[in-house]
Order: sequence, then C-alpha cells, then structure tokens
Amino acid sequence: MRKGLLTMGLGLFMASAMMTAGFCEQSLSVQAAGREEDIVVSQSGYARVHTEKEVKNPIRQKGVKNGESSLPSYYGITEDDYTPDFDKNIPARDQGAYGTCWSFAGIGKLEYYLKATGLDQTEPDLSELHMVLSMSSAGDKGFTSNSTNSGGNAFLSSSYLVDGLGTALESEYNYADMASWADSSSSHIFTRSGQSLTVKDKTASYRVTDTEEFSRKRNADGSMDAETVKAIKTAILNYGSVDGSIYWNRKYELTDSLYYCYDQTIDGETAYDLQNHEILIVGWDDEYEYTCVLRDSDGNVVEDYSGQGAFLIRNSYGKTMGMDGFHYVPYKDPGLSGDDAIVKAVKRDRCDTVYNLEYGNFHEYDNGDTYYENKTYVEYTNVFELEERDILKEVIFYSSSVGSTYTVYLVPIDEDGEPDNSERTMIKSGTIERCGYNSVSTGPITDKEGKFGITVAIEGETDEMTSMGREYTYTCKVLNHEYELGYRAPLMQEGESFVRKGRDGIVLDLASRQNGEDGNWKIKLALEHHNLKTTTTQPSYTKAGSIVETCSDCGAKFTTSIPKLTPPAKGSTYTVSKNKYKILTTSATGGTVTYVGSTNAKVKTLSIPASVKIKGLTYKVTEISAKALASKTRLQSLVIPASVKKIGSKAFYGCSSLKKITIKTSQLSSGKVGASAFAKVYSKVKFVLPKARYSAYKKILKKKGAPRKATYKKG
Repeated sequence: MRKGLLTMGLGLFMASAMMTAGFCEQSLSVQAAGREEDIVVSQSGYARVHTEKEVKNPIRQKGVKNGESSLPSYYGITEDDYTPDFDKNIPARDQGAYGTCWSFAGIGKLEYYLKATGLDQTEPDLSELHMVLSMSSAGDKGFTSNSTNSGGNAFLSSSYLVDGLGTALESEYNYADMASWADSSSSHIFTRSGQSLTVKDKTASYRVTDTEEFSRKRNADGSMDAETVKAIKTAILNYGSVDGSIYWNRKYELTDSLYYCYDQTIDGETAYDLQNHEILIVGWDDEYEYTCVLRDSDGNVVEDYSGQGAFLIRNSYGKTMGMDGFHYVPYKDPGLSGDDAIVKAVKRDRCDTVYNLEYGNFHEYDNGDTYYENKTYVEYTNVFELEERDILKEVIFYSSSVGSTYTVYLVPIDEDGEPDNSERTMIKSGTIERCGYNSVSTGPITDKEGKFGITVAIEGETDEMTSMGREYTYTCKVLNHEYELGYRAPLMQEGESFVRKGRDGIVLDLASRQNGEDGNWKIKLALEHHNLKTTTTQPSYTKAGSIVETCSDCGAKFTTSIPKLTPPAKGSTYTVSKNKYKILTTSATGGTVTYVGSTNAKVKTLSIPASVKIKGLTYKVTEISAKALASKTRLQSLVIPASVKKIGSKAFYGCSSLKKITIKTSQLSSGKVGASAFAKVYSKVKFVLPKARYSAYKKILKKKGAPRKATYKKG
C-alpha cells in the first residue's frame, strides 16, 4: 500500500485570515431573466448552474486505453515521491486577481489533450486571455459579459473551442496584458468592446470536435460514484485531463498538498452545492492514504476522516501552493466533480471555419440548452446557407442521449423555407456514445451553394427521451455588482431551426414555437471557407481552358476545366462584314466555305475575300454558290479570289450593271463553272483574266453566258 502523510487540517473557522486574491467561498447569486434557477458566480470565476437532470457516463467497449484490461493504480505522478510527473503534466499557471479560473482549466484541457495524444509535440502555450475576451463584450460575437469576473465553466470554455473562436498563442494574446483590457477597479470592467480578436499566427490554432461530459450522480455522502470515478480516470488516460469543478476553501488546504472538504451542510447546502472553482483533474493514486482532521475555532475536533485514493488536480493560482500548484483531492470529496473532457480536436488550417447559427453558452441538463422531448424519435433541423466554394466536411451536434441512435440527413429547403424531407439524403448514422458534442464526417461536399438543412434524427429506447443541445442564453446582472454574466441574447429567427416529433409528425418552426425565448439547436457545420482569387485561361479549338481559384489565405487551388471550343458545324451559315458564307469543311484548325451572297442590297463594288474568320478560325473561300449574286443590279465591279475552285450556276445572273469582273483564280475548269453563271451581266463587261489561263477562260466564260460584246484582258 502506498503510504501518504498523515496530516492535520487547519481550523474550520480561520478562512478569513487566509484568503488571497481570487479565493472566495462566498458565491454571487443572480436571477436569470425568464428563468427560475439561480446562476452562482464565485470570485475565482466559476459560474454554476446545477440541475437535477441525470446524464449517463460514456459507453465504452473496454474502458481503457490500448486494449488494457484494467486501469493502472496511479497515473500522472512519479512512483518515487508521488509528485506530479511532468512527462504527462503541464506546469500550473496563475490567474492572478481575475475571475478567470474557467479559462485556465479550459485552455489547460486542450493543452493536455495535445500532449497526451501527440497532436502537437511542441506543447504550445495557448492563450487564456483570448478565450476570456472572445466570450465577453470585449469581443465582437455579441456576448454581454463586461468584466473579467463575470465567470464561466467547463461548458463555456468548450463552446469557445467547438465554435471555432480560437485558439491563439500566449505570445499573441498575453495574459499579462489583461490590465490593458480591463480597469483597475475590483470589478475589472472591460474598457474596450466589440473588438475583432483576429488570430494572425495560426501555427497553434486548434478546434475541438467532440467532448465528453460526466454523470453528476452522487453517493450518499455526496461524493462521486465509482462508475463516474472510473469514467474520469479513463478520460484522463485517453485525453490527458478532465475539466472539473470543486468547492475550494483555503481552510481545508492541508500542508502536504492534500486538499479535502468535509461534507458538512452550510445553510442547507453541501460542498457540491457550493462549488466555486474550476480546476483540471490530471491524475490519480488509488493507494494514497489521507487523514483529515477538522477543528473549530477553539481547537476542538469537529470531524476526523481517513481514507484511501485521491485525484491529482492542477490549480490556477501559480506554483506557490501545494506541489508546484498541484494538489491531491480524495475521490470521496463531495465538492469535486468531473465536468467534461476533450475527446477529439483537430489542427486548423487558415480556411477552417465553423458555421454557427449563433454562438454557444453554458450547457446543463435541463429544459435550457439541452432540449428534451417525450418521444422516442425526434428530428432536429438547422438551416444553413453556403457560399460558392464553401466545402462542407463535418456536422457537429450536442446531445445527452447516450445509447440512442442518430441519423444525419442533408435536406433541401422548399419554396416556403421549410425542410423537404421527401428529398433528403442520409449522410451517416450511428450510436451516441457520450453526452457532449459529437462530430460526423460528411466527406467533402462542394455543391451545396445556397440554403439547405441538416437534420439530426435521434431515436431512443422506449422508456427514454431524446435530446438536442440548444444555444441557451441567460441575460442578467450580478446582484450588487457592476458586471454582467457572459451570456448573450438569443438570435434565433424564423426559418432557422425546426423540430419534428415522430416520423410522421408535423415539422414545427422552433422560433415561432418558443417565441424566440431560447436559441437554435446546437448543430454546427465545419467548413473550408476560402477567400478566392480567380485566374482564367480561355479555351481554344485545340486545347481546353481552365478557371483556377487560389485561396489567398491557405494557397489551396480549385481548378475548373473549360472544354475546348467546338468548331462551326458543317452546313451552318455565317455572315461576316455583310457577306454570307456556308461551311463546307470544318476542323479545330479551320476549313473551307462557299460564298453565299451579300446582305447589302445596294452593293456596287465587291471583292470576295480569299479567306474569312469565323468563330476565331480561318476558312478558305473555295466556292461561290449558285445564284450567290444573282440580280444584284447595282453591282458594278467584282473580284473573284485566287482561292475559288468552283462557281455555281447563275452565280452572277442578271447583274446588269456589272461592268468589270476580275478573276484571280487559276483553278477553274468548264466543269467547275455552272451554267449561265455570267449570263445577263452588262453587255460590254470587261473580264481581267490570269495570263496563264487567258485563252481557256475566254472559252469557258463564253460558254457560261458571257455577253458577245464582252472584252477580255490579261491581268
């Protein structure tokens, strides 16, 4: 049996003499607008909203890492002296005078996850300040918290991590700069608001996709039950740490670093009811022996309590307390709870974006952000609208229906703005293995520009209920203080969130049903949202073109091919410069045409071109069609190009004013000139003929209708 130190507790009523900045067991109760339950915020920054709704611990096949049959008896501590093992742990940090314990636990659970899973071997120092500012009025996401003391908890920090608001490096948003954001009063009111908290250095930007929350079931003495203790240990082994809450009172902090709070009732409340501080649970020792002796102000023993087994926690008050800021807390401490753990996180590139209809707040297991339905099958739908080149890669939803089945659908939106379930497409189905955020990979979906719905259908067992997270909100001020809690007003509009009970039920718009009291479903999309610049290469008849869109943020390229141009079809007719042509032969490099005629009824002088450009291709004029210029009575001068090989019958028939015809081609023969091609032209027309074909052409022209008084000249 591992031997711990037998220690004596400090006086039960000596707390006031030992308080330092940030410690306080007096919580600040506030009444939330429109709600019956109180929110309690401690001066260390923990915001508590306890409810009675029970949540199951996660489903596991073997319950431990790497297929081991049982959990080790200790983890996160050294075997020799039982101090924190920094091969697994990360040094404690100091929240100072600000009520920000929740952010130190929240950032810590991600840093521990990165270290435990090897996702980032560099062990980046991530910024607690960026988390605090992002979830407050100092940022630009609409949160109303106006003070560093407004508080938070594990679920608010997980919202920051899942909603894609971070993360940033400590070097970019340094906690030491908090004084430049808040005034020096005890309330620490923010002096800036609505700031864009841009993360410029994204070398350590991560996004959480899956979380795991733990049962709040307690033993008769107020401590966590054995099943929950095992679930917390398993999560630590797999994911590095568990974000937890505790009733922290310095009068119970023992000198050998064991911390224990006896389950006394104070004004009708247990230590669990009085939780006031957020910490990280980072290890355990099943054989750690402890003895706590509690005395009153007169030195009389109030309670003598001994036991075995303790968690190792990391605090956020620097390294001067306990073992460099770490403490042992017995499993049986009634003031200790495991809240949530990160199950999966991903490293973000510059274009990774989370599409939130609105940003999340606290979650608890009541009628607030987790919406329970007394039906075994319920469909929850959020409507999204994507831009061009938004690539859908993941759906994330929050549910506490452990053991129920889920099915995710892609749903078109009808003309009335409602989900059209008759045309929906299933993306994936499975079992909800844990309470918390669950991610479903969709694979890259690139063709969903415009509006569409994502439906998560949840089916439970006969005697169970289904649930879906809500973007729940409180809006309230802390009594007798200047500052407000870190929640935001609901933004849900009609046409954004829908619910359907049963497979044949009616689809209801949540906004009209709830009168806007609460927020949208906690259904989110993970996208690649690219800031694109476009370069276009035009196609030709021999080579395809392309549109290359390059993301100016991450350098990703999206190429769309433009097909090669199609040449003009054989037999098609085109008009170029008032002259009509008909395609005889065609290809990607050009072809041949016949001259069909002129659209100019008053044409007097005409030189038929040897070639013509049609749709960017060059076509040689090799023929003149029958009756091409017949009866053009105003035509006086004509040039036939050297490219012509054939002239159709009556091509120039009736051109009574045609006084001069210049023939440049040497490719004609009697059989290639149609009958009466030159009949009825001007009686004294003058022909200019190629020298080499002078005699032959005279015979052909006379045969094809040239007037008897025509004259001929060598060209």
